[in-house]
Amino acid sequence: MTTNPPVFLHAETVGSLLHPEPLMQARRGHDAGGIDDAALHAIEDEAVRQAVALQERVGLEIVTDGELRRNTYIDFVLTGLTGVSLEWRADDTIAATYKDTSGAPAATPKPVLAVSERIRHSPSSAGPSDFRFLRDTTTKLGKATMVGPAIIHFFGGRAAIDAGVYPNLDVFWADLITAFGIELDQLREAGCTYVQFDETSLIKLADLGIRSWITARGDDPDRLVDLYIDVLEAIFSAAPADMRIALHLCRGNNKGTWQAQGGYDAIAEKMFRRLSVDVYSLEYDSPRAGSFEPLSRLPADKMVILGLLSTKTPMLEDLDQMVARINEASRFVPLDRLGVSPQCGFWGGINLCTPAEAEAKLRRVVEIAERVWTRAG
Repeated sequence: MTTNPPVFLHAETVGSLLHPEPLMQARRGHDAGGIDDAALHAIEDEAVRQAVALQERVGLEIVTDGELRRNTYIDFVLTGLTGVSLEWRADDTIAATYKDTSGAPAATPKPVLAVSERIRHSPSSAGPSDFRFLRDTTTKLGKATMVGPAIIHFFGGRAAIDAGVYPNLDVFWADLITAFGIELDQLREAGCTYVQFDETSLIKLADLGIRSWITARGDDPDRLVDLYIDVLEAIFSAAPADMRIALHLCRGNNKGTWQAQGGYDAIAEKMFRRLSVDVYSLEYDSPRAGSFEPLSRLPADKMVILGLLSTKTPMLEDLDQMVARINEASRFVPLDRLGVSPQCGFWGGINLCTPAEAEAKLRRVVEIAERVWTRAG
C-alpha cells in the first residue's frame, strides 16, 4: 500500500447495506419452504445488482455486495467453517448485553457460538462465489467482508469449545487460522484483492464492565487482547501478498443497540504495531469511541478510515461538522492517511434508515472526501 493513496481510497462504506423488502420476504419464504434455492438466489442477485448501482451512483469507487446474501455479518463462521453452531440469547444480567440509546440493558439477543467438532474450512463456503458475482457486476474495486475469528471464543470462552474435541485451545486456534487462510486464498483466486475483517471482540475488551465479566469467568482480558491480536496477525501475515487487508473494529451493533464503550487507548499500540494491516476502519460516531489521540500511534505506512457517520440514525450528518472532525483527527494522523465512512454497516438485523436516507449518507461520505482530499491534493 502506498502512503499517499488516491482520492477515491479516502471514501468507503463498511459493508452491509439495507435489506430490501422483496429480499426479506423471499428469505422468509425460503425458510418456510415456499421458495426454492434457485428462486432465492435470483432475488439475491438482483438485490446485489441494485446495491452495486447505488454505490456507483453516489460516487464510491470501492464497493461491496451489501452482504445481501447473508443473514448476519457472522455467517462465514457458520457456513464457511465446519464444527461451529450459533444460538442467540437475550441476557440483561451480564456486562456484555446490548444497551439502548440511554445505556439501559436491552433485550436484544447476543450471538453465542459453540464448537462441537474440529474446525475445518467448508468446501461449500459461499465467499468466493459471492465475490465472483460482485466482480462481474462492477468495474469498481470490489471489497469482500468477513467476520473476525475471535467472536467464536469471546462470548463463551473455554466453555463454548468442547474440551473433548479441543483439550488444548492452541489446536483450536491453529485450526481456525488455517481455515481463515484457505478462505483468503480462495477469495484471491476469485479475483479479490481487498478484504475487510469485521472484528467485534477486540475493542470490547476496553469496556470496564466487559473486562470485569471476562475476569469473573476466569479469563484475563489483557491476555485476550494479546491472543486475539496474535490470531489475527497469523491470518493476515499469511494472506496473499497482493491482498489489501482492512480491519474494522465495532463495539456491537444489533437492531440499533450496542454492547461496549471505551476508547482505543488500551489497545492502540498493540493493534497498530503488531498487525499486518493496510487500513484500520474505526468507529468514531459516538463519544463511546473516545478521542482521536490514540491515532498518534499509527505507523507511517498505514491508513485510518474514520467512521464518522451513523448508520443507526436517519439524521444526515452536517458536511461542515464532518470536515471539522477530520481536521481534528489530522492533528494526530496526516490527512493523506485518513479517510471517511459510516461507522458500521447499514444492516444490523433491522433497517434503521430508509433507502433514501441510506443513499444520502453514502453520498455525504463522498461529498466529505471530495471537500477534504480534493482540496488537500
